[in-house]
Amino acid sequence: MIRALAKLKARGIDNIEYQLLGAGKPDKLLAEAERLGVSEQIKVIGLKPHSEVYSWLDSIDIYIQPSFSEGLCRAVVEAMSRACPVLCSTAGGNVELCEKEFSFKAGNVDQIADCILRMSDKDALLSSARRSFARADKYEKASLDAARDAFLDEFMR
Repeated sequence: MIRALAKLKARGIDNIEYQLLGAGKPDKLLAEAERLGVSEQIKVIGLKPHSEVYSWLDSIDIYIQPSFSEGLCRAVVEAMSRACPVLCSTAGGNVELCEKEFSFKAGNVDQIADCILRMSDKDALLSSARRSFARADKYEKASLDAARDAFLDEFMR
């Protein structure tokens, strides 16, 4: 993601702020951002209580999950439930969640930059937000419980 920001900056697009949320150790990422001249575009949020994550999601324009490995990413589902347009790598279960045009191979800087550019179109942004919100409903607890119960009923017959 840091390298994608640098690639976009080289093309004159430097109005993107990348926020890092979580308990990770961002020192290595910040050093890379400094080396590539995009450190002013990085904001480390750090760890937030879960009760504050939804308000943070409501404040961002796009949620990006650049994972190299993943299951079915709960963070992506939570972002989708807040109608966040989502960009994510094709790692693990992300392919089930993200639109193909807004997914990228993990670590592919060119694809990440291209996805960000595609999402900069207002119509694409709004369409993705609507799709995210609708898709997240499939992963709500009540929906998952009903699907699990139906599967178990069928299995037990």
